Amino acid sequence: MQGTRVIFILDLSGSMKFKMNKAAATPTNPRKDDKQETSNRLDFALRELSRAMDSIAPNASFNLITFNGGRDAEVWKKEMVPATEKNRDLFRKHLTKLEADGGTNLWCALEEALKIKSLVYDSRYTTNVDEIFILSDGAPSVGDVLDPVEILRLVKESNRFAGMRINTIFISSLNTEERQQPMPWMTMTPEELMKRMAEENGGKFVNL
Repeated sequence: MQGTRVIFILDLSGSMKFKMNKAAATPTNPRKDDKQETSNRLDFALRELSRAMDSIAPNASFNLITFNGGRDAEVWKKEMVPATEKNRDLFRKHLTKLEADGGTNLWCALEEALKIKSLVYDSRYTTNVDEIFILSDGAPSVGDVLDPVEILRLVKESNRFAGMRINTIFISSLNTEERQQPMPWMTMTPEELMKRMAEENGGKFVNL
């Protein structure tokens, strides 16, 4: 994590309940052992967010945007919050209350994050955010924009002036729940969508 003004975007769609093939320590289950039941995708995402609170710079500020199939994304706090010990603890407690359900309106969360910007004196647009982390299984199913190619185009264009570094954490697993025909608008795999979004916006791609 390089940024000091960080937005985390978390996928809370129903597919995040799909099982992974191993267990993950999470804020609700801080200790992982061989007896623990196999985790789901959301468990892995929560683990990564909890780890981020361990490594975020003391002078940083952060916020969280969550999305599922609703029209609008949910923003944790109205403003960016400083990464004090108290706020990091409040964030971890908030994570324990999150549940996955519904469709995947990925674009609404991206749109929310990309519009967090302000006008500076020389009339160029700058942003209150310098780094974004997206944790998702990357398969949009509802919302105003579904086509991965169009999502990539809009993100790149919107980020042209903002200059935010966009990192993606792709959380997937091979399981029978996903062995179905791909959605007709998916012109690329969810993994490729997440990978290209990071590559085209100066970020890093991680496959869990």
